[in-house]
Amino acid sequence: MSQTKLLAYDPILPDEVKSNYSTVVDFVSLEELLKNADVVSIHVPLNKYTRNMISWEQLNMMKSGAYLVNVSRGGVVNEQDLIRALKQKVIRGAGLDVFAQEPIEEDSPLLEMENVILTPHTAALTDECVLRMATEGAKRVIDLMNGNEPEKIANPEVLKLEKWQQLKKRSAMEGK
Repeated sequence: MSQTKLLAYDPILPDEVKSNYSTVVDFVSLEELLKNADVVSIHVPLNKYTRNMISWEQLNMMKSGAYLVNVSRGGVVNEQDLIRALKQKVIRGAGLDVFAQEPIEEDSPLLEMENVILTPHTAALTDECVLRMATEGAKRVIDLMNGNEPEKIANPEVLKLEKWQQLKKRSAMEGK
């Protein structure tokens, strides 16, 4: 039995990392992926390079029986072009959990289309994940109130603010 390889497009991932997956993934151009994949699943951030990454031109490259799945950000797929492609059966269907306007507009044609599955963008909201987020959040607050620098701080410039310095000094004095 032959194993089907996945197709992937990632212009940023280094070749040496891609080679680690060569037995199961063929890294190809976006055009080749769109022309050959039965299901195109998008997992990219929304930025100036990815906004409208999938629009009419890309949708027309896809197989007529293909499905587009967008679980990244709404602006990555040009929603009006997608609606047009779905209505004209340029592609077979779409699965979306992100939308150009969130929450999705009440009059969006996507809500009425039979070849579209819509879900809320809530994959991280499992019981385990919510519990872990709450627990870790509480731990970080306690650490901060004790004057401890937080781990993996996203904005380290706040550590230079006088408010933080005062809290750190107060905590150090209370600890003596």
